[in-house]
Amino acid sequence: MKKRGYKYLACSFAFLFLTVAIAGLVVAQPKGTTIVTHSWDQNGNKIVDEFEPKLAELKQNERVSVIVTASQSLEDMLPMLDADIRYRYDAIGALSIELPRRNLDILSTSQDVFRISDAHLEVQATLDSGLPIVQVPEAYQSYNYRGEGIVIAVLDTGIDNTHVDLDDNDAYNAYKVIAFRDVVNGQDDFSTPVVAYDDNGHGTHCSSIAAGSGEGDSRYRGVAYAAQLVGVKVLDADGGGTLEGVLAGMQWIIDYRTTYSIDIASMSLSTNPSSSCDGTDEICLMADSIMENDIALFVAAGNHGHPERLYGYNTIGCPSASRYAITVGSVNDDGTHSSFSNEGPTGDGRIKPEICAAGSSITAAEANSGSGYVTYSGTSMATPMAAGIGALLRQADSSLSSFNVKEVLKSTAMDMGETGEDNTYGWGIAQAKAALDYVTGGGTEPTDNPPTASIYAPTEGETVSGTYRVKVSASDDNGVSTVEVNIDGGNWIDITNNVDSDGYYYYDWDTTGVADGAHTINARVTDSAGQTASDSVGVTVNNGGGSTGDTMHVADISYSAVYRGPNAWLTIEVTIVDSNGNSVSGADVTISLEYPDGSISTYTATTGSSGVAIFDFGKSPKGTYTVSVTGVSHSSYTYDETANVETSETFTI
Repeated sequence: MKKRGYKYLACSFAFLFLTVAIAGLVVAQPKGTTIVTHSWDQNGNKIVDEFEPKLAELKQNERVSVIVTASQSLEDMLPMLDADIRYRYDAIGALSIELPRRNLDILSTSQDVFRISDAHLEVQATLDSGLPIVQVPEAYQSYNYRGEGIVIAVLDTGIDNTHVDLDDNDAYNAYKVIAFRDVVNGQDDFSTPVVAYDDNGHGTHCSSIAAGSGEGDSRYRGVAYAAQLVGVKVLDADGGGTLEGVLAGMQWIIDYRTTYSIDIASMSLSTNPSSSCDGTDEICLMADSIMENDIALFVAAGNHGHPERLYGYNTIGCPSASRYAITVGSVNDDGTHSSFSNEGPTGDGRIKPEICAAGSSITAAEANSGSGYVTYSGTSMATPMAAGIGALLRQADSSLSSFNVKEVLKSTAMDMGETGEDNTYGWGIAQAKAALDYVTGGGTEPTDNPPTASIYAPTEGETVSGTYRVKVSASDDNGVSTVEVNIDGGNWIDITNNVDSDGYYYYDWDTTGVADGAHTINARVTDSAGQTASDSVGVTVNNGGGSTGDTMHVADISYSAVYRGPNAWLTIEVTIVDSNGNSVSGADVTISLEYPDGSISTYTATTGSSGVAIFDFGKSPKGTYTVSVTGVSHSSYTYDETANVETSETFTI
């Protein structure tokens, strides 16, 4: 029995100013010892790196609000951490909680926790001549679609529905704004006629671009001017907000998408790109979930301009780095790229934005003016313009899914800059008429083909040893979303960020972690529409270990404990090896644990590449425990209990 020490780590997060700035499906942290490094967590402690300086300034007894994303519910352990729940984000398996700083490191050691972010991360709002460049006048001439029957949700600073362009009883709707959710102040209104408001003006301007009636001046009517609106106020009078508030607004439109028939959502929001965003933060994952719930989500690329002039790398933040959302850049009314518009790639190398729309010098409704107009520039303006085009498409063909809308806009965009897609214009400038031609039969609707997957190395039947670089070839007509591998059906390992100079995705496999003999390498590729492709090869591992051990047993049971007051934070590790002493990965280990009070509970964990199954129990009372291994299972090995070095152990903490 070995008693091991314990290690603590801490972290951070940050945001931008200029489109409404924010950061943050759930990617579950694999059990066992596999570690996936993300751009936001270089030290591997699960806490966002940019959050760590703020945490370092807090006293241990100070309370801090965090967003925690996990693969399983953590609610049972929260009372032990003195944690209070503020918001639930069911769409991404996350909670906003408040707890003492001293307990945050304990929370981060849970094997079920994937990411911890600053709940009070600040978010900021960003900012007639633009319509021709996106073919809106041509679309009006050829089609009679104006957005009737379509509902657009605008997540922003609110909507002033006393403005003549956004008030009730226009030519198309008895009620223009049909619901208003105020996350900032809690002053919601869900009964028509709705009383909505905007104490900043940014949200009113964006709402007017998407769906303003133009009653005050027809030159400034919105793209889908007959559509209805749902206002979700997530930003305050200064255009600022918090991560937990924005997530709450996003969760709300998912929860009420059916109640209010929400078809389109527009978010002029983006993080401050002080570090690259790879799409795995909370805001991007929530954006992915909105698309998966069949709401076509348009998000602003952001306004930090050319990356080489500012940071030396991409300036795409979050949620604009979302894998599924439709990210919108800005162009001038002559089609040239707006100098302020952010460019890709994302932190994991994907092309962004998807499309561009006019965002320079756009005139639309001015909040709290009654009938006035004001001119702003920014990807904030380009985003609702593109969202309005999306509304026309969904009116023209109600069978279009959110992903269909995205693919049609990309496939019909006017190519600009480099030939083909690029990180400045994406797939080009959105073209309303060309897109409507496609969905109404005026053209051929683009086909979204599934991706391709092929394991380039090793080849079928090859013998490998030591650390072997597995290479995967992956492609998709609209871009690869994720590339993953596993060994012998174990946990999927994300290698999307690992690309060599020849363009192959790779995984450096330590073959000494498995027994000599036959093994299977599996690869899986997923595209932005959720379509998948896979490939497998069989190989022989030969590291000179003699014959392959076909049985496995328990080689070691160990524990570690960190003591605080009357309790300890307990971790138990069980090591599984084969008959030749090689580590066995992918084994399911079941233990029974007898607590000091005599109660007994059963737990299961899976061994990682080092053959160790980790059981993390968090806060536990001091006293005597007995742990017993009651079962070990694996698809390729037989459990030989008689060979166990240890089967049970009693210890006192």
